[in-house]
Amino acid sequence: MWGLGLVMLALVSQCFDIALARCNVPVLTAGQDVTLAGRLQGGIMAIGSETTGWRLVYRTLRTQRSIEVDFSDVAGKPPVANTEVVVSGVIVERTYTERGVVFVLKAKTWRLGGASDADCRSSPHHGGPSR
Repeated sequence: MWGLGLVMLALVSQCFDIALARCNVPVLTAGQDVTLAGRLQGGIMAIGSETTGWRLVYRTLRTQRSIEVDFSDVAGKPPVANTEVVVSGVIVERTYTERGVVFVLKAKTWRLGGASDADCRSSPHHGGPSR
């Protein structure tokens, strides 16, 4: 009886983890290609200029999270702060003197939109879920 219960618990847990990973990739890793949707905040400051100046606040199924965004490689006009956007790019690690290691979303593309407009995907080549 206990064996069957443990197997069922493991299956439910695995299915729940897969569902969590379907949208807004709850666990980010360096080198991972992602598409995240959320509210963009601008004008972010830090000691020693240890910031990109942009932060994307996005939701997972469990909580709200944020990540810094680097738009330096995106051609054209940068987005406007306090708007809902969908950003695609790769997760990179930056090592700062004061802040230590920080994950940054190095944007490749962005567009206006909200969470319902995101395709909520990450690259299967980096351990993320695939659609």
